[in-house]
Amino acid sequence: MELGKKDTKIGKFIFMVLCIFMSFSVFIAGCSSQPEVIKVGGDVITGQAVSEDSSTQTDNSAVVEDENKSKDKKPEQQVMQESLSKVIADGTYTNKATYQYHSGNETIEIKVSVKDDIVTGASVTGINPHKVSAKFISGVNAELPNLVVGKKINEINLPKQISGSSLTTAAFKKQIDDLIEKY
Repeated sequence: MELGKKDTKIGKFIFMVLCIFMSFSVFIAGCSSQPEVIKVGGDVITGQAVSEDSSTQTDNSAVVEDENKSKDKKPEQQVMQESLSKVIADGTYTNKATYQYHSGNETIEIKVSVKDDIVTGASVTGINPHKVSAKFISGVNAELPNLVVGKKINEINLPKQISGSSLTTAAFKKQIDDLIEKY
């Protein structure tokens, strides 16, 4: 009986060591995986997801290298690390949002400009807004520079209402969240 208990303890110990070894191996394998590389013509695009949606991006400064230009470029590992450390690619992102209010629907255009994950500009424009909505949109635009410009995009913390407008504020918050998630 004494021998059986000893064998069980040894078996448990060996099983535990194997589990730790396997976990460590999976961790190391995950750290060494390479990001997605997409080749388009002579350009190499790294670390940039490509998707189609209603958002548009202009002035895209994603990591794009011409394979023919090998002079004066950063080492590939450094370029890739910088690209992966960004929350969102540099550029101006524009999207339309529609929400309902007491008298119908309101459509607005939201623009957010980002450089090095810092918001450099933001605006909300009403598309044929109701006169009351136009006042709220104007109030939100007046406050946006103080609330978002100069801040990291993933650290923006907006109040529930900006200048008394909860619907426009909610639409702007959603745009910021969608940008972080998509890009």
